[in-house]
Amino acid sequence: MDLFPMLTDEWLDEHPDKRDQDIPEMFCLTLDFIREFKLPIILSCQCFRPFQRERWGSFTHDMVPKLSSSMVSAERQTVFSFHFEEHFIHCVQGFHPAKLYHEDYEREQTLDKILRQIFYSLFEPCAPWQNENLEKSLRRKTESIQILIKQIRQNAAEYDELRIIGHSPGMAQHREGSITAEQWDNPEKALDLIVQLLSPNTSKKL
Repeated sequence: MDLFPMLTDEWLDEHPDKRDQDIPEMFCLTLDFIREFKLPIILSCQCFRPFQRERWGSFTHDMVPKLSSSMVSAERQTVFSFHFEEHFIHCVQGFHPAKLYHEDYEREQTLDKILRQIFYSLFEPCAPWQNENLEKSLRRKTESIQILIKQIRQNAAEYDELRIIGHSPGMAQHREGSITAEQWDNPEKALDLIVQLLSPNTSKKL
């Protein structure tokens, strides 16, 4: 999470006359986001240096030191905990990935490893839940496809009955776009293949 979404160092340096208005507004967006979603865990990826007054002016807020990160805390993989209004937050100390581009190779490799470890520690526990959710989504989608295939086969059977009726004595005539049984054979085989792929343990047709 950035403390000041949509504000870059370049923009701040190029628009000194707008800082006093836009910096508080952007920080309020961050607080509104936390307030709306009641985040229990936040990965802080932005440091805030109040002594850089030429960039940040006189802006201050009691939540800034709680939400901002630092390289020292990130390297120690520190987690700060505090209350925000009516809920409790764990703030994991990280840093912006752009930091990697401003370091020499050896330092860059060290920071890259630290950042990867931080992300892994946060998101690895979510893998079982994500896999379960994915399996549920795949099952729902598979069922939808199977229903469609069943409907296609039913409609094809009804179409074939009508085609046969159309070839009965006294009714036979050429009809544009009419599909013969032989022409339907390839799509039928394609549907068989789809069913086999969706249900590898089921060989019978839907």
